[in-house]
Amino acid sequence: MAKDQKRNTLYTLLGKIGDILLIPIVILAFFTSIMIFNQQRTNTVPMVFGVGMVRILSSSMSDYCVEAGRNFEIGERVFINKTNQIKVGDIIAFYDYSDTVDTYSKFDLTGLETKSVKCYDKKGNLIKDSNGDIVYTTSEYVPVRDENDNVIFNQEFLELMNKANIGEQFEYNSFNYTKKPVPENRTSLNELKDKKIVIKFHQVIQIKIDESGTIFYVTKGTHNSAKDPNSVRADYVVGKFAGTPKWVSSTLGWMASSVGMICCVCIPLGILCILETLSLIEQVNFMMIERRLLAGTAYWQDKEVQRLLKTDEMEKVVRIIYYIKAPKEDREDLKDELWFSKGNLTKKEQREMQKVVQSWEILETKGKREYLLFWKNNLKSKWDLKHIDSELNDLTFNEVLKK
Repeated sequence: MAKDQKRNTLYTLLGKIGDILLIPIVILAFFTSIMIFNQQRTNTVPMVFGVGMVRILSSSMSDYCVEAGRNFEIGERVFINKTNQIKVGDIIAFYDYSDTVDTYSKFDLTGLETKSVKCYDKKGNLIKDSNGDIVYTTSEYVPVRDENDNVIFNQEFLELMNKANIGEQFEYNSFNYTKKPVPENRTSLNELKDKKIVIKFHQVIQIKIDESGTIFYVTKGTHNSAKDPNSVRADYVVGKFAGTPKWVSSTLGWMASSVGMICCVCIPLGILCILETLSLIEQVNFMMIERRLLAGTAYWQDKEVQRLLKTDEMEKVVRIIYYIKAPKEDREDLKDELWFSKGNLTKKEQREMQKVVQSWEILETKGKREYLLFWKNNLKSKWDLKHIDSELNDLTFNEVLKK
């Protein structure tokens, strides 16, 4: 009795492929395009579950970055996380703006030293001269590290500054410091968005704090001169690089292009529309077959009916009603055709099959009326009950005519 309930047509197979592959691609491409378009239009970075995406606009990070394990080319799209946990070596996206009211001196919280460092090409390979010797840059900011290779961060000083009240003095390393109030009329983040200030993508080389307790990040692009770093106020930071592999960046950039939009959105949507249209046509065809079955103008051994019976598309109430309309000599075979027996039934399917078997016994012992009444008490859908009532009315009318 075991028969397959699933359709095995070509368009159904394509439909499954569409559900598994095309829909996720369309959704990803659609949201990627929306995020990039919205960023370009409003100069903001939309965040979804704390994750956003920015576009690399310059070659400032085109040289190999050891911490990221890669370089960043113009036009790439990379993911960033919204976080306050930023340390030296992290790569951040930020609004490139220097507020004129931030005139307080900034104290170093991370030790830095200047030294020559090895040069890498864009693929991360060491660059060597004609003699085979490693090429070094002239001077580069490098964070001072302790014996365990941890970046030295003066957390103690930061805590003292945060605990101090405005105007209060405190001593640290034999120096006296006074905490000052936060400068008035600071340029807010929303003002930067309105001014369409450029969002840059650099590496943090130092963390500082001014005399009001505000944190600043000193940043520099791997391709930029060591003598020209940026000083970024903490609230201007959009997010931290989320470790996007280069192939993902390239894929996202391609998806946002005109060709990518056509390949990842327009074509898949067109295919899905065609598949859904074919599915709708088949659904309508199945409904017409069901009507002919109930009207007695189609027979269960017809090819088109057999195709319907081998699917899950036939309505339960149609199976129930057609079973009592079929000739008695066919009912035993119809049990196999109308109610397929699976290898492993769920508990819900087992309960349904028990009702079906019980209805057969009622039909054999008590007749059609009791059979229909049994199902009327065991069906919940108004559409199903309407059909059962219609059959009961027809049955009563025929009984009256016979009398």
